Amino acid sequence: MVQLGQMDSEASLEVYKLPEFQESIREPEILALTRFTNLIHHASGAERANLATFLHLGYPNVRRYSPPLQAIFWVLEKKSDENILRDSLTELLDKAWDFSDSRWEDFETVTDRLNAPRLVNYYEKKRFVYGLRTEHPGDPKWLFRTNMGMCDEITLFTLIYLKKAGYKAADFNPCKFNTDVYRDHHVTLFKGKSGTLYVMDNGRVCKKGVVKLSEYLAFNS
Repeated sequence: MVQLGQMDSEASLEVYKLPEFQESIREPEILALTRFTNLIHHASGAERANLATFLHLGYPNVRRYSPPLQAIFWVLEKKSDENILRDSLTELLDKAWDFSDSRWEDFETVTDRLNAPRLVNYYEKKRFVYGLRTEHPGDPKWLFRTNMGMCDEITLFTLIYLKKAGYKAADFNPCKFNTDVYRDHHVTLFKGKSGTLYVMDNGRVCKKGVVKLSEYLAFNS
């Protein structure tokens, strides 16, 4: 870790925050750390800049740790020749996030991991299916277990995650702007780090994901 700190102090500090390094460190983590240190040592300027965007995702002063960095370590536990620093965030998550893994079974653990809008959006697009009202409507943990719900349930889930991550977010009904589109529809309105207002709408059959509020309203007008 000392060697990594000399090459990239920010990355070294973020590694210390990872849950895998909070308790007794296992051999896979040691192996991944060695491979990660080697990647940093040989990284180009563009690769270092890409890593910095990963580390700055979300609010570092609010979140527990950096999920993209954790994803890098998960990949490096299995592959020694994977130059993960060249990947986009989506490419990285595609390689690292296996939702059949036990790492995704605990609700509270996942709320810590999905600590930025792009991470929540990725998860919801991959996992959630729009369906009729479920056995326990309005229960985010039921949605978490079944991966099926309506717009209001998915919006509530999104609000819990974004607010925990430090984002200002609220339930928003776009129907007041155009009653011909939906009689009643719930989406998440949130403020990005730059102050721009966005909508996250994954509570429909064809998910819209994250869209600027102005563009979303224009689309639905």
